[in-house]
Amino acid sequence: TDLTLRNRTEAGDWHDINHCYDPETAEQDVFTLFIDHGKRPENAGYAYIIKPGTDAHGAEYTASSPPVEVVSNRPELQAVRNAEAGVTELAFYEAGETELPGGPKLGVDTPCLVLIRESEEGLELSVANPRNESETVNVHVDCPLEGEAVNRGEDGSSVAFELPGDRTAGSSVTKTVKRLDYTPSFACPNSAPQG
Repeated sequence: TDLTLRNRTEAGDWHDINHCYDPETAEQDVFTLFIDHGKRPENAGYAYIIKPGTDAHGAEYTASSPPVEVVSNRPELQAVRNAEAGVTELAFYEAGETELPGGPKLGVDTPCLVLIRESEEGLELSVANPRNESETVNVHVDCPLEGEAVNRGEDGSSVAFELPGDRTAGSSVTKTVKRLDYTPSFACPNSAPQG
């Protein structure tokens, strides 16, 4: 598809993005690369990987063997997973849930961004609110967890995140939780094997 590339000096005001900054125009050299969606596309979609510092051979290799898997690319949820790194990133545009590759279902009760890092010790969950508002977000995982702000129930565990407002609005809050009865490959107890 056609891409547009620009590398030039751009001017802007940080105050337009966040009112904690003083109104003052700043100029910087900015690299911009974008895909023109066209006018009012319907039921259209695409996915791409940005890989700086590579050559044509490296780009071909990445295209033939992508390091990430697109878990979801729907209007309500976009998610990708890097299995080698044990990282899953999710952008929930509305409250909802999804089944993670090889693992449990994960749900949220409000729109938010979630980043999950897996390890043998447990899960590191980072949550942010891109609307830059203080808010409580509950992340539900349908397997037993243990840790700070974890509420365990019959259908799994919920972890409460108090997201900040004021000058730190929009920043992530991270919590590490322990998976009980750890099973490799992000599988929670009683999860059906993936085939």
